[in-house]
This record gives sequence, structure tokens and C-alpha cells, in this order.
Amino acid sequence: MDYWLYKYMQYKVPQNIDMEDKIVGPLTLIQFLYLMGGGIIIYVARSMVSVSVFFLIAIPVALLSLSLAFVKIQDRPFANFLLSLALYFVRPRSRNWKKVPELESNKIILKKEEKKEEKKVYKNKTLSEVNLEELSYVLDTHGLATNKKKTSVAPEQEIKSDTK
Repeated sequence: MDYWLYKYMQYKVPQNIDMEDKIVGPLTLIQFLYLMGGGIIIYVARSMVSVSVFFLIAIPVALLSLSLAFVKIQDRPFANFLLSLALYFVRPRSRNWKKVPELESNKIILKKEEKKEEKKVYKNKTLSEVNLEELSYVLDTHGLATNKKKTSVAPEQEIKSDTK
């Protein structure tokens, strides 16, 4: 491939895809919404209540909205930390095991014992070289190819055919 063709086929791979886009100045959309929500609550409190009550409302709301917008704990947003904190206080801290009564569908059905077939043992049986070759071929092929052509004759038959 020529260099000029290779040069035009290059693509830019996106970097930092886990970072949120900056929408309003240096702020992301979520940060802007947290700050705008806190500002609206402070503005409404200023116009509705007296100055002494206003500071009791404005300071915690300002701290909460600033921390929601900018504070991260272990690289996770502060909102996730608050949610985990709330779930910690709501959920039980100890677990108790309660045994569930057995249902009739879970009963075990015992199978009848099957008769064991006795293996037949052949005594005084010898294997010839041909039988050994066939057995080794079956074992080598893992039983997949059992039809091997007999290339030689059993030794007993060779002796009989030579004497006639």
C-alpha cells in the first residue's frame, strides 16, 4: 500500500471518553444544574424570609450545592456518597437466616436400584498379535475407527496353512 493512501486512511481514536463534556464554561451540565438549583433556593429564601432565617437556610444550601458540584470522594461524585450514606442508615446491619418450610414440589424421589449386570470374565483366553494390533488401533483412535482392515492372519492359521 502506498504511503499517500495510508496517510488518508488514518482515523482519530477518541481519547478520554469517560470525561463529561463541558457545557457552561468549565462546568459540566450536572455541575451547572446543582449550582443553579442551589442558587434558586437561596434566591427564593432571600425574598421570602427575614435576614436571620435566610442565613440559616442559605449557608447549608450553598455548602450542599457546592459539594454536589465539585467534591469527589474516591473519584466518585458526592451524590453517590450521599446515597451510600443514606442506604447505610436505612438498611439493616445484621442478617438473620430464617428457614423456609419445605414445599411439596421439592421432595426427593428415590429411584429404584437397578440390577447390576455381572461382567463375564473369560479365563485362559489369549490374544494373538492381530487382536493386539486391532485393540491398539481402537485405543489410538479413541474408539472412533473400529473398522480396520485385517492386514495379517492369526498366527494359528498361518501355521495350519504352511503345513498343508
